[in-house]
Amino acid sequence: ARAQGAVAAILEGQRTSCAELRSLLGLLEHLVVMVGGDRSLMDGLRGSNFRRGELRGPATTMVFEESQMERFRDWRRRLLHLAGCHFSTALWSSGVAAPPLSAVVASGGLL
Repeated sequence: ARAQGAVAAILEGQRTSCAELRSLLGLLEHLVVMVGGDRSLMDGLRGSNFRRGELRGPATTMVFEESQMERFRDWRRRLLHLAGCHFSTALWSSGVAAPPLSAVVASGGLL
């Protein structure tokens, strides 16, 4: 929900600071696999204004180019249509093969 909201705000033209963009990009980096993507989904999202923000500080307003807006539209589509699930759902799913535990981990009582 946080990623969807931040991407929607950018696409709606709301002010986005360098700090907010950095936070969003970190989150999207973690979601790449969840939406069936690869590193190419992150191509061009930082852009020249990100470097400007790094020089001028975290409150610097980001100005997005059309290529970046297109990439954010792709992210919005993916986030809305390729939703993942909470990791615990997958962890306890009968459809997910559980790897064998080492003797040390198995004897710990956590699992």
